[in-house]
Amino acid sequence: MTFDELRAACYARLKTGWADANPSIPVEYENHSTIDLNSRRQPFMTCEVQFNTSHQINLSDAPWVRFDGSLWISGWAKQGTGTANLMVPLGLISTLFKTKQFGSGVNTTVPKLLPSRVIDGWHVLSLRIPFWFDQAP
Repeated sequence: MTFDELRAACYARLKTGWADANPSIPVEYENHSTIDLNSRRQPFMTCEVQFNTSHQINLSDAPWVRFDGSLWISGWAKQGTGTANLMVPLGLISTLFKTKQFGSGVNTTVPKLLPSRVIDGWHVLSLRIPFWFDQAP
């Protein structure tokens, strides 16, 4: 599996497993250079892949490598409107990804809901979904 395949598998799972059924809450994927917060309807989600570490997982002349990282899915709601409208979608997305294997070898562990933070007048709740995949030599 390559980095691009990992990204495509994560995005496809989110799109087909949740986003297609919830068009009223758009998802902005990380290939956008900026998000205009002034023109956004709310709520909306953002999604990005972050790679953390890699290491050799076997001893051989052609060792396999394990890569790990996190899929970050954040729900955004205008300050003053509450975050309750983000909890249900993030809960459904958590279940969609929790301890799953999909694509060509993407493995996930238990998602973590992080504390809310405020960014430019928006409450942001982030779900961090740890993943790993192995790469053949």
